[in-house]
Amino acid sequence: MKSPLQLFNDRTIQFKLGFVLLIPLMLLVYVTMEYLLLERDRQLQAELNVATFQFIVKLDHAAHNLALERRLSAGFIASRGQQQQLELQRKKTNQQLSELYQDLEQGEKSKVIFEHHEVVEFKLLLQKLDDIRAQIDREERGEQALHNSFQFFSKANARLLYLIQESVSNVSQLGLAKQSRALYALLGIKERAGQERGRLNSFFSSGKVSINASIEINHYIHDQQVKLEEFFHHATTEHAKHYRDHIALMEEESLRSYRELFLSRMEKQEKLEKLRGLLGFGGMIHNFKNYVIRGSDGSRQKFEQNYSQVVKLLMQYRALKGMSAEELRLLDIVEQNVNAYHKNLQLISNGLANNLSIAEVDRKVKVDDAPALKALNQLSLLTGVDATVWFDLSSARIQQIEQLADKISAELLFTSRVNQTEITERFNFYKNGLLLVLLLTIVLALYVWKQFSKSIGHTLGVIYHAKESGDISSRVTVFNQDEIGAIGSAINEMFNTYQRLIHEAIAVLDSVAGGRFEQRISTECRGDLQDLKQGVNKAVDRIKQSTEAKDEFLASMSHELRTPLAAIIGNSEYLLEQDTDSTRQKVLYDIESAGRSQLALVNDILDMSKIESGKFSVENIPYDLSQLLNEIKSMLSIRVRDAGLELLVEQKNSEAHKLVGDRQRIGQILINLLSNAIKFTDTGSITLTAQVDADHLLFEVKDSGIGMAPAVQERLFQRFEQADGSISRRFGGSGLGLYISLNLAELMGGTITVSSQEGVGSVFKLILPYLQSDQLVDSVDPSGLSESLLDENISGNVLVAEDTPELQMLERRILESMGLTVTIVENGKEAVDLATSHPFDLILMDMQMPVMDGIEATQTLREQNNQTPIVALTANVMQKHREKFEQAGCTGFLGKPIDKAELRKILREQIQQDQPQIKRIVWRKEYSVGSALMDQQHQVLIGYINQMIDCYADIGSLSSQQRILKILPEFHQYVATHFKDEEMLLSEIGYPDLGAHLVVHERYGDRVASYYQSTMDEAQVRSLVQLLMNWWNQHVLVEDMAYKEYLNEPKSLEEATSTPPSVSLSGQAEEEVDDELMMIFFDSATKNRDKLIAALSNKDWREVRSVAHSVKGSAVSFGYPELSKIAETVQTAIDEENMEQVPVLVMDLIIEMGAVLPAAVDGS
Repeated sequence: MKSPLQLFNDRTIQFKLGFVLLIPLMLLVYVTMEYLLLERDRQLQAELNVATFQFIVKLDHAAHNLALERRLSAGFIASRGQQQQLELQRKKTNQQLSELYQDLEQGEKSKVIFEHHEVVEFKLLLQKLDDIRAQIDREERGEQALHNSFQFFSKANARLLYLIQESVSNVSQLGLAKQSRALYALLGIKERAGQERGRLNSFFSSGKVSINASIEINHYIHDQQVKLEEFFHHATTEHAKHYRDHIALMEEESLRSYRELFLSRMEKQEKLEKLRGLLGFGGMIHNFKNYVIRGSDGSRQKFEQNYSQVVKLLMQYRALKGMSAEELRLLDIVEQNVNAYHKNLQLISNGLANNLSIAEVDRKVKVDDAPALKALNQLSLLTGVDATVWFDLSSARIQQIEQLADKISAELLFTSRVNQTEITERFNFYKNGLLLVLLLTIVLALYVWKQFSKSIGHTLGVIYHAKESGDISSRVTVFNQDEIGAIGSAINEMFNTYQRLIHEAIAVLDSVAGGRFEQRISTECRGDLQDLKQGVNKAVDRIKQSTEAKDEFLASMSHELRTPLAAIIGNSEYLLEQDTDSTRQKVLYDIESAGRSQLALVNDILDMSKIESGKFSVENIPYDLSQLLNEIKSMLSIRVRDAGLELLVEQKNSEAHKLVGDRQRIGQILINLLSNAIKFTDTGSITLTAQVDADHLLFEVKDSGIGMAPAVQERLFQRFEQADGSISRRFGGSGLGLYISLNLAELMGGTITVSSQEGVGSVFKLILPYLQSDQLVDSVDPSGLSESLLDENISGNVLVAEDTPELQMLERRILESMGLTVTIVENGKEAVDLATSHPFDLILMDMQMPVMDGIEATQTLREQNNQTPIVALTANVMQKHREKFEQAGCTGFLGKPIDKAELRKILREQIQQDQPQIKRIVWRKEYSVGSALMDQQHQVLIGYINQMIDCYADIGSLSSQQRILKILPEFHQYVATHFKDEEMLLSEIGYPDLGAHLVVHERYGDRVASYYQSTMDEAQVRSLVQLLMNWWNQHVLVEDMAYKEYLNEPKSLEEATSTPPSVSLSGQAEEEVDDELMMIFFDSATKNRDKLIAALSNKDWREVRSVAHSVKGSAVSFGYPELSKIAETVQTAIDEENMEQVPVLVMDLIIEMGAVLPAAVDGS
């Protein structure tokens, strides 16, 4: 026979599953129901607690109002005053009692909290309230009414306190129960304090107190002590501290002395009663009279005995504490009277011995008792206390107790309500949770049962699928944890291990392919899989080591290549500036171009290395998109022209604000894309378009070149990739440009896409996030002035540490050309020695030198506390090298070959310069726009601007800043008038660009108005002057000149071929420029004319443009605007690639220059 366990095991899994689910479900229901019942009891108790504390507050208010009415009733009985206040208080008491009655009778909770007979007894007691009030209002029963009212109100409050005590007993929560007991004790103290106040006030007012009253007062004081101990036992630390710090301190400082005075008064009263007994009937005076009448020795002995007792009692009286001067005076009267009797005792003996009659003896020894009796009466009435002071002090104490009681009751009520809310929410949560758990359990059980029937087939299906297809991505769905579930889990774990291993291996290989070597296979595995894991990780380690060796090689190669390239490029630039021979200049230009090409290759390799090492970072700074596009067009214009192509640059969205991004890297990407387009386009045009598309900034480079096949496009952005080997041989290039460009775009949060068709052309799109700054495109940088407005030279003493002789010479040339004093040393040790003994403004430190390298030299100087700025001047431009230089103490970095603009920027940052100077504007005839009114207004505006330039020269002076604030409103008003007149003039002549002029006027007017304020600091003065100089140079001298031709009548042919206007202007030029400068100009013009003739014959349009640009600038400065205008026409024609017009325009320029030159100089 099978056992019950075996029978259970033989059951189906569905049965076992149902049985296993049913048992805990039933247990869950039972436990939850029990818990909910417990929570329900807690909820009811919490509600009862809230109701209890609400009743305590109402009972306290009723007791408080009854106590107030008791106090006012006593005052009314004593003085028949304050009737209005008493009536008002009676109304408040009635209202409180009425509300309390209603709650006690109608409230459901009151039946639980209070016994019915307690409520009935309280109501029966208060039915006598009207009778007590009537007694108080009747004048003839003052003392009795006072006693009755005091007793009634005290009993009523005692009954209320009892009800409060019953309420407190219903509080179950430990913390609330302790605080409620503390509240009950405090309310008892308050009530006893009120009773004590009334009794002692009566005593201090009248000086009389009965034995019963004194017993009651002692009882009140004792009860307060007992209640206080109970309060401290149950109260919180905060409440106990509050009582000690405020109420107990008041009791100690004020009330204690009054209580001691009362107790002392009781002792005095006792002694006064004894004194009256010793002096009165049967006492000293009585025995004195008997001695006079009878003359017996017994009477005399009793007198003597009484006399000694009286004297002793008077001495004890005098020794009591708190004796006032008045009391001592009255005792002296009594003592004098007693001594008078004692003194006359001998007279009685003498009179009796002389046989005098009783009447005669009595007449001789008679003593006036009236002063002594009066003194005794006055002693019985003296208290030595102002009852008003006692009343005020005790009232203040009661008020403090009341405030603390209100605080505790409010806290109890708040806490009980919070507890009620929490318990209610918890009850509702568990109540709803039970139903939800039961429902979910049933649903889950049905779901598990349903799914179990499919589990076996599902598990086998997954296994067959993996076996047949090799796909291990499928997983067994585990419905339960029985044997089938265990099998499914084991299969899943095995598949997971295989899949994680495969995915991690792929990720590691992808990471290695991307130049990142941190990732390793970390999946826990065993056996052959563990061997595979270790093999892959070891291979990655070897690749990482070889890559690090490659990086070291790149760093060394960079240094070794950049050093000679620095000499080649730098010296080529220097010779190009010095040599005017066009043939040699072409050779030098080719040398410089070849050097820069090799430098670009080195930079590409280093960029690739930084990208792959994850150390390449981009900036997010404001930049002018239009300016960037114009610079790119200008930079590539000669290459485009030489290739016989057309470059079109279009910005579809006009940007009023500067954008935010890495201007240098955006330019690098666009130049790379355009350079590729130029390289692979034989004929046609190249278009660069910039536009805003939603939240993206889109650049599109479109060409009409050879195009690419789809297979080539897929690998186009990989390292060292080109279409095929013939591309590299035909067009050159390293195959790094697009790889670097894509990585830069991704670093900036964007990407690059390409679409191409062989034989048609390609379209590359650079997509970047569109981020706009708050800075306007024409806004002025307040930190400084533009280079065109500042003195070019930089003053200072520079120490150069350089071991390469040719670079020593080149660096000296560059620095001295900038106005610096240069000292050169060959190694770091010499630099340290010289910098230690001589002051320098800046040290340019090569990092690789013999004897002592630059890093060691920099560290040595910093250890010697030498704070001279040190700029690393090195061909090691990799990020890790820069970090080493910064750690050594370098304050800047400058790579080789030296970029002059970057060098000048660093020099200005590192060397403290004097305040840059701005030259005042001098009106010249060529500034005329062809309108007398406009010329006059422009000259007035020059006056205003020059005043502000003078203030800028004294920028640190407060008076200069105030002067600008005074000039600015006048200037702005005059500018507004000028703009209005100019706009009217342009409207009359039909100027086509009037709309653009209006926009410029509005923008400059708003910018000037923005400087209106009460104060102006140096930065704001500098910014304002910069704005005005930009306005003069850009708007007046360029944009206003554009409408000059619309104001002048066209010249006749005879006028056009007559003596050039420049000759007639020579006199004016001589007034503004001295003879020596004019001769320099004429000599330069002669050389430039010769260069033009040679360049024209060689068709060297690059040289022609360079000379035309130079003539354009110098001619206008020396008073020959027409010559400047022709030169500008030549330059514009070359820039716009109107090559068919260039030869004719160049001949016009040569003829014009010949006409300008004097005969002695021209030689013709």
